[in-house]
Amino acid sequence: WRAKSGEIEPLRAASDRARAAVVEALEATPYDPVAYAAALLAYRDAMNRMRMAVDGFMVDIVGQLTPEQRHRLVERGREWERRRAERN
Repeated sequence: WRAKSGEIEPLRAASDRARAAVVEALEATPYDPVAYAAALLAYRDAMNRMRMAVDGFMVDIVGQLTPEQRHRLVERGREWERRRAERN
């Protein structure tokens, strides 16, 4: 995963900038629904680009894991989901 972080970081930074633009549009006075909608669309696009890259990396990484390692990965995901559900 660390080997891929150089490819993910620019996508994460773009997503952060797009999220900041959403907040800016939301705080603008007067409120401009067209600008807000455009900012939301740009944020969604940035997040989708990052997710697609991460998904591709995960396919590659998981392909190198043993069945036991994949099982541990699944269990970690389940634990994360359980903790998240408890917070909500």
